[in-house]
Amino acid sequence: MKTSVQKQNVTIKGTKDGIIIHLNDQCGYDAMITELKSKLTENHSAFDPNKDVSVRVHLGKRYLEQEQQREIQQIIEESGAIVVDELISEVMTKKRS
Repeated sequence: MKTSVQKQNVTIKGTKDGIIIHLNDQCGYDAMITELKSKLTENHSAFDPNKDVSVRVHLGKRYLEQEQQREIQQIIEESGAIVVDELISEVMTKKRS
């Protein structure tokens, strides 16, 4: 019997420097956003509301428009005392090259 393991679109990991959120760059944007909201809701109680938590978001090879970046940042920051320090992408835009 073959079982399929569905790859997670969003992975949240705690480190000594804060939290790292890895977003799967191989899935659809809407599926990723839905899972991000779900995971943040599930883990909401893990964040101390009296202490700002630093978050870095790894986008992988996914290119996002400014509006999409703002949406992701807003979703994360609205979930509690979380501050997005940076969005890290492996994509090099023409402007950066």
